[in-house]
Amino acid sequence: MLYAGPLSRSTTLLFALFLGAGALRAETIAPTFSAEVAVVNVHATVTKDNSTACDGLSASDFRISENGEPQEVAFFAHEEVPVTYTLLVDISGSMRQRARLVFEALETFITTMRPGDRASIVLFGTTAKVVQEETADRQALLAATDRIPGDFNDGTALYEVLYGHFREVEARGCSADKGPRRCALVVFSDGKDETSRRAFQTEVLDAARHTDLAAYPVAMTWHSAFLERLARETGGRVSYVSHGGELADAYRAISAEVSSQYTIGYAPKALPLPGAWHPLRVTVTKKGVAVRHRAGYFTPARSARVVTAIAPEPGE
Repeated sequence: MLYAGPLSRSTTLLFALFLGAGALRAETIAPTFSAEVAVVNVHATVTKDNSTACDGLSASDFRISENGEPQEVAFFAHEEVPVTYTLLVDISGSMRQRARLVFEALETFITTMRPGDRASIVLFGTTAKVVQEETADRQALLAATDRIPGDFNDGTALYEVLYGHFREVEARGCSADKGPRRCALVVFSDGKDETSRRAFQTEVLDAARHTDLAAYPVAMTWHSAFLERLARETGGRVSYVSHGGELADAYRAISAEVSSQYTIGYAPKALPLPGAWHPLRVTVTKKGVAVRHRAGYFTPARSARVVTAIAPEPGE
């Protein structure tokens, strides 16, 4: 069991995270739908030159389709909101040479958190361990980094840990506090997996697609096809760092992206079938920009009024 003992008692708070719109200010009035029709909210990141956030767009700038069928935008919101982060930290043996960078990464991330942001810290090797539960107290978060062992010598079960994490998110949803808030998973790792019994394609990605949680890996390596695929499939983004000086910019970019996404809502023209996969595509009429969002969503096995989906760039 990866999630056992104290960890299982903390999962309600720490592993029930998702990127939700919350009570966002709406640019257009959200219509009322019948109980039989699901409302789908898609959270989209729009950038210029693949880096700078593109602000100032309106509902009329967006086009959205589900299963190739154009949909009518019925709800639109764009507002910067605080973020709750789960910081998933790789302390396996393959990260031993990067241990100092891991500590710098955590400290830099914590010090660049904005007012209202919250975070928890979870370590993993072959198992996962919570060293700091969710809090807005930066001093408590910084103190928790002192409880991380300096000798990284565990195996790596990244697929197992991610699979368990996404399943917890699917089962429990996001425990948001008062007011609008989004949640994000930040993974500090080199992307290597040595001991997992889970398959990435058929199990980890499938579990991720059943949630609306985006992953933002901070990769301590030059290239990781696995981490890039994970980020693309969940609507997140990989940041590659080789030294501490690159961390602050990476964190500021993650924070700005998650906190100020566009939310587009629509009522599907065709009533979604329970348990079915629905691919999504979002574009904007403005030239020279890129749109990132989750690839699609699964309709809950049981009927639900609201389905939230985030989602990859057109053509991915």
